[in-house]
Amino acid sequence: MRTLEEEITTKKARVEHKALQCAKLFPMLGAERERAADETAKAEEVEIEVQARQVELDELKSAVAEESEGARPALEAALRALTMLNKRDVMDLKGMGSAPPGVEDVTTACQCLLHDGGRGGKVDIY
Repeated sequence: MRTLEEEITTKKARVEHKALQCAKLFPMLGAERERAADETAKAEEVEIEVQARQVELDELKSAVAEESEGARPALEAALRALTMLNKRDVMDLKGMGSAPPGVEDVTTACQCLLHDGGRGGKVDIY
């Protein structure tokens, strides 16, 4: 019987020790739960912002695709027109005193594309 009493006393001391440890851990557990809840709320806000930006990006991507498809026929026509030009055409243009209406705009645009971005430099068109 004495052995049982000693065993009970030993186990009672262990239980009391474990109870004290648990009592110390409960406040820390509550603080950790609050911190986790705050982090979860922040992550949800970021997720909402990311989703909103993704929608904006998708809309912008669609707009760019529509604009580029609309510009494609004009680009293809311009490329076809450029393949038709030859050195004689350029020489005729250079020989004119002043270019016909609209031609100067086109040649200026070509200069921008071929040389210096419209900063007034010379372009070798040969």
